[in-house]
Amino acid sequence: MRMNLLKLIATLWPWVAAAQIGSEKAIPRHLRDGEEFDISLPDLLKHGEDLFRAVWTVEEGGGRPLMKGTGAVLSDPNSPLLFPRNFNRISAPDANSCFGCHSQPRVGGGGDVVANVFVLGQRFDFATFDSSDPIATRGSRDELGRPVTQQSIANERATLGMFGSGYIEMLARQMTAELRTIRDATAPGASQALVTKGVSFGVIARFADGRWDTSRVEG
Repeated sequence: MRMNLLKLIATLWPWVAAAQIGSEKAIPRHLRDGEEFDISLPDLLKHGEDLFRAVWTVEEGGGRPLMKGTGAVLSDPNSPLLFPRNFNRISAPDANSCFGCHSQPRVGGGGDVVANVFVLGQRFDFATFDSSDPIATRGSRDELGRPVTQQSIANERATLGMFGSGYIEMLARQMTAELRTIRDATAPGASQALVTKGVSFGVIARFADGRWDTSRVEG
């Protein structure tokens, strides 16, 4: 019994030690690069589910105080998206957790109507529909300065299920790595077929002076 308890403490200690009083972090310890190859598949899947369910906080980088959801800087950097303007149902961020939207019929699935996504709404700093706001894409006017409505500010769609998305992404990463290897092995004056996992992406070639010829690349 004592040995089992000591083994349990040794297993949990890195996670307990990483937590600090007053710290508001959903995941106190993240896997190090390469550590995913050293733990069992059930433990890896459990850690992935923990990340998916985690309610992220500001301490962990939650929110986007100085940029739009597109990655561009705010239209009005003088109005950073800090509380109470740090979350917005239409222009986002609109959830603290992946699970907040992807929860039906179980973790990783789709969502109810209340979790619908407003595509392109994230190009606004903070949607307000305030007609007196003159700055384009700050809160109420589009790129041409026209007032927007809930129907025109974005395209509403259902929250998609994500079952199998991780495997699809890993396949895409592997294909990308193989295509890059083919590209890097193409010498000046030569050409090679871009084929990976049985899928052809055409032919990549190089001129004698080393410049790339992508005229026959597909996709």
